[in-house]
Formats: sequence, C-alpha cells, structure tokens
Amino acid sequence: MTSGRAGAAVLIVAMTATACGGGGSSPPADDATNPAPPPIQSPPPPPPPSPASGWGPQTRIGALLNQFFYDLYSAHIALNDTGVAIAVWQEHTDTNDRVWASRYSGGSWSVAQSIGMDHSAEPRIAIDASGRAVAAWDEIGSDGVGITSRTVWVAHHDGSQWSVPQRISAAPVADYEFYAFAPVVGMDANGNATVAWLQDDPDPSTARSVWAARFQGGSWSAPQLLSRADRNSQQVQLAMNAVGEALLAWTQEVNAFDPSQPASSVTSHVWVRRYHAGTWESAQQLDDSDAALGESVGRVSIALNSSGQAVSVWEQSRHPNYSMAASVFDANSWAAPVRLDSAPTPPWFPAAAIDPSGNAAAAWTQADGTRDDGWFTRYDAVSRSWTPAQLFESSDVDGSEPNVGMNAAGDTILVWEQAGIRARRYGAASGWEPEALIGSGFDLSLAVNSAGHAAVVSNRNTFSSTAFEYAAWAIVFTP
Repeated sequence: MTSGRAGAAVLIVAMTATACGGGGSSPPADDATNPAPPPIQSPPPPPPPSPASGWGPQTRIGALLNQFFYDLYSAHIALNDTGVAIAVWQEHTDTNDRVWASRYSGGSWSVAQSIGMDHSAEPRIAIDASGRAVAAWDEIGSDGVGITSRTVWVAHHDGSQWSVPQRISAAPVADYEFYAFAPVVGMDANGNATVAWLQDDPDPSTARSVWAARFQGGSWSAPQLLSRADRNSQQVQLAMNAVGEALLAWTQEVNAFDPSQPASSVTSHVWVRRYHAGTWESAQQLDDSDAALGESVGRVSIALNSSGQAVSVWEQSRHPNYSMAASVFDANSWAAPVRLDSAPTPPWFPAAAIDPSGNAAAAWTQADGTRDDGWFTRYDAVSRSWTPAQLFESSDVDGSEPNVGMNAAGDTILVWEQAGIRARRYGAASGWEPEALIGSGFDLSLAVNSAGHAAVVSNRNTFSSTAFEYAAWAIVFTP
C-alpha cells in the first residue's frame, strides 16, 4: 500500500481491458479437385523486450507550459498489479484550471487528455484490478471577482476512454455559500469506489465537515456526512482495499469555532471511520493528546491492506515537544498510539504504507536545527513493534515530500525531493540499498504494486531558450 504526503495517500490495486476486432472478405470455397494452397502465415512478432530492472528514464507526459502563463499542481498517480498506471494533474492559467490524465500501459504513456472542465482543481485518481479508474476533482465556480462555489466531480475510465464528468457533491443553491473541495478517492478490485471531501455549507450551524459518496452497482450514492457537523474538520485522507473496505482519517477540532480566539489556540484530534460490511462504522479518536495542555495534531496519513489491517501516522504537538505518532489497526481494534521519533524538533509530512501481512512503514521529514532530514521506521506485525527511527538519507541539503510504498513481500520503496527526485529501496530480507537520483521535480506522488513495480509523477520545470517551462513528468521502476 502506498501513501504520500498528507495529501496523501494510499495503495490501490487494478488492471486493463482490451478490445479486439476483425473483418475482410471471405476466401473462395476450396475446390476438392484443385485445393487451394495453404495460406502463408507470417511468424508472430517477437515479444517486446522486458524492461531493464531499476528506475527507467524520466518521461514528459504533459505539454510544456510557459511558467509566466501557467502553473501546474496536484500531480497524483495510481498503479495496478498488471503494471497499468494513470497519472492526473492540474494545469492553471489566469482564465481556467484543467485536469489532465495520461495512462501507462505496455511500456509507454498515452497522449495527455483533458478530462475535466474549464475550472477543475485538486485531482486524485484510483484504479482497479481490470484497469478501470475513477478521477475526482473539485470544480471552481467564479463570477470574475471571486470563487462563488466549489463542487466535487468525477470521471470514469473504462479501460479505453473517459466518461463525461459527473457531479457527486450537492449543488450550490446560491453564490458564496457552498464549497466542497479536496477530494480523495479509492477503488476496490471490482470497480466499486469511494470519494470523500471537505465541505463548507451555507448553514451557519454547520462547520467544515467530511462528506463521502460511494460508487456501486453502476451509480453514485447520495453524499453522506461522516464527521461531526459542529466541529471543523481538516486533512481528510482515504484508503480502500481490494475487497471493498474503506478507511477515512481526518483531523477535527476539539471546540466549536470561535472567531475571537487566535488560530494558535485551536486544538484537534485524529479521527478515523471504517466502511465495513456495507456500512460506515462509528468514528473513533486515535490520538491521546491533551487539549487542556494545548496539545494538538497536524497532517495525517493512512494505509489499509486487503486483510483489513491498517496504519495511521500523524504529526503530534505534545507539550512541550513535537513528535510523529502512529497507531496500528489489526482489523478489529486500534492499538494505543506510540511515538515514532525521538527528536525535540518538529516533524513534518508523514507517509505510511502497509503490506498484506500487516507489516508497515512510515517516513517523514524533521528539522535538526540546520536542515530537514528524512526519517524512516518499520512496524513488525509479529512482534507488534516499531523499529527505532533512522535516517534514510545523509545529504547536507533539505529533504522534503517523502512518499512510501510496500510490495507483497514487505519490501519498501521511498521517494523524496532533495536537490532532485531521489529513491531508495529497503528489502525486508536484505536491508537498505543505495539511494539513487532518478530525476528532477517536486510535488511528488508514488504508487507501488504488489510485485514491487512503482511509478512516480511530479511537476518539473525546465529552461528553454525563451522561458522556464513546467510539465508533468513520470518515472517507472521495474524490480
């Protein structure tokens, strides 16, 4: 399972559909006294060469965009067990925002295709075991002066083409009142999907809340409120496994919103809610921070395997220090949270992954007073314990955006930004392999499948003779 920065993410399993056709005139009937010669058959073409082991070249999958007129955001990728991947990203100009997608199959990327509308943002992608996919994003309404609304939309890929976009959140009744945004998406092996998002409502008694809709039986359910309606929620994350279970994590403020209080006084807890046996179970608080002491939580990451085991990792401000905390779910109950780091400085950007046996991995960045270091730890499902945190890099340059994924054997792939895109693999039986510089870019997203194939999408800027240019770029790993 995979996850990236809070925004992060999650392991998603999937595959691809093929189409066939034929035609032509019928051959003349054989003459018994003068039989036709047997047809000449060309030998079958040789199979394509197997890709070399390791990281392939960084490939541009989007158009080059002059940075004086365009921005590129929210690159995200999903990969299935047959090696089919889909990447999505947002391209922004002064007049529109569009979501683009490119599909990787058979060793090459398709021509990028616009799949949203003219004001689409924050795309996320999930793919199933047969290559079908769901992309989700929020659509921005504008009157030319400000943002009048935001609504959540989806498009389906059937293995060959994208569907017409469909809104799955409620529709705004009036301008400047309704905002549904920051969608996250997951799919199971059979094409069922869940999309969750944050929502601000016109009702003044309703806080920013977590909502979700499910796709099953060919249609989307009505949106459902899943967090407390009277407490502001943030940082929503979603994981979904092959058998259709889903797990939501988010942070939720302890007290009702009070505009007279400074933002620094706001405290939050980490909450989770599981979709199991056809229903959403009750929400559960994971952290044990003490709001009376001003303790709170920040970004959260979550991962779920097909046995229903899960891990959640989050930023924790515990008086008087900051820490990275985690809790493990054994498919029945959550363990007490534990601290993963030992430094007094703030840790940032948690990333979590889990393998089919319940072993887990976590990565984050943490300041040492001079620079931001990359840290890593593993959870052993047999001993039910975390290893001591260790550095996964030793550069003098700041590291950021760690992404982590695990294969079925428990091997871990780490990808992060540090004067370029760097990657490192941890073998469950062999330990660390040397790190590699695999490309350049930022705003990374990593996906890893059960066989250990991986794909990374990022934003990368290059310099032409006339301007700096942005584009979406991708890198594929073959074990």
